[in-house]
Amino acid sequence: MSAIKTDDLEAALALLDEQPLVTVQIDAVIIDAAKAHLAAMRKQPVTREFDKWFLKFLFFKETERLGKNAETGKYEWAPAPDITGYRVIRTWLSDTSRWNNIFTGIFQIPDGTFWKVTWSEGATEDQDAEAWDYEKIVTAAQVKLQHRDVLIAEPVVA
Repeated sequence: MSAIKTDDLEAALALLDEQPLVTVQIDAVIIDAAKAHLAAMRKQPVTREFDKWFLKFLFFKETERLGKNAETGKYEWAPAPDITGYRVIRTWLSDTSRWNNIFTGIFQIPDGTFWKVTWSEGATEDQDAEAWDYEKIVTAAQVKLQHRDVLIAEPVVA
C-alpha cells in the first residue's frame, strides 16, 4: 500500500477513485481508501417529501378534519388536494406485529417517477393508530418498477 500527501481534497478523492488501495493524507487527516465505502456514500436513495394529508387523500380519499363549526355544530374538513396526474399503483400488507399492520404503497407522480411509502395501522379495533399519525411530512423513496417471473409451487390434487 502506498501513501500520497496532498492538501487538495478533490485531488485526493480523484486519486482514491483511480487507486483504491492508496492511503491519502490531507492536512494530517488520514483517509483510508475504502472505495466501496465512498461509492456507497455517493449512492444514497433518492427521496422526496410529501405532505401527509396529500398522501392520505391519494391513498384513502381522506381529508384533514379542521374542527367543529361553532354555528352549525358540524365538523369541517379541509378541501381535497388536486391529485391530477397522480395514481396509486399498488398497496400491500408488508409486515405485522402484535398491535400494528405495516403497509407499503407505490404511487406515480405526473413526471412519471414512482415512489414508495410505508405506514402503520392498528391491527385490532382497540388500536387507535392511523397512517402517518405523528408525521406532517412523509419521506418517500423513489423506486423503479421491474417485471419479474415468479415460480409458485401449487399442491398436486389426486
